[in-house]
Amino acid sequence: MNKVKRPHSKNWRQVEGRNPVLECFKAGNKVFQLFIEEGVKADPKIKQILKLARNYQVPVIKKGRKNLARLSQTDNHQGVIAIAEELPNYSLKYILRRCAQKNKAPFLVILPEILYAYNLGSVFRTAEGAGVDAVIIDKRAQLGPVVTSVAMGAVEHLPIIRENLFSALNLLLDEGIKIVAAEPSASKIYYNADLTLPLALIIGSENVGIKQNLLTKSCLKIKIPMLGRINSLNLGVSAAIILYESVRQQLCEKKT
Repeated sequence: MNKVKRPHSKNWRQVEGRNPVLECFKAGNKVFQLFIEEGVKADPKIKQILKLARNYQVPVIKKGRKNLARLSQTDNHQGVIAIAEELPNYSLKYILRRCAQKNKAPFLVILPEILYAYNLGSVFRTAEGAGVDAVIIDKRAQLGPVVTSVAMGAVEHLPIIRENLFSALNLLLDEGIKIVAAEPSASKIYYNADLTLPLALIIGSENVGIKQNLLTKSCLKIKIPMLGRINSLNLGVSAAIILYESVRQQLCEKKT
């Protein structure tokens, strides 16, 4: 039988690929079942995954290549698929409280109405690498196996907040956190803006950008200069450029 046997818990998800599955184990997220392709080359990551599965007493089920391909939802399972507990949903208040306990200025990303799983996964991967404390997404956003795969396991370590974005922005303003919106029509170029912490960066969706009711909550609007004939960049690329400008400014601030 080729269908995944669902765990008793309703809160489960499918994780595909060596890095995502490995990071799922490393993060301590509960794994119910592990599917391994028969005859797959036991490289260091596969060996580590199997060792962790043994340590956590996770059932390991071997599947033929075609059967595993039928289970896959990404076409990029790399010989390993895990059935894991759903990712936790954090509240913005909790994340802000945790930052305060660590005496750390918050670093947040807000993604309204992201339509494409590849872009969402790409932003998660960049945000985790840039040291972002949490990503706030619309309640309707889907975090399927493609997002997890593209994020290369970043979602296992990066807190995700699903809340009403308008209410979240009001809370951030009340807490004195600078809200910066990436908007193509802005007059200020991103590297001329103050992107030090505390910071909440809004990056709009591919089709509609940032809606006006959210845009009015921003303290500052910035843009990435476009010198060619195309007037915008891929969402994931835009996020990477701006987030790492913030990282650069943070590092420079520490040196002074």
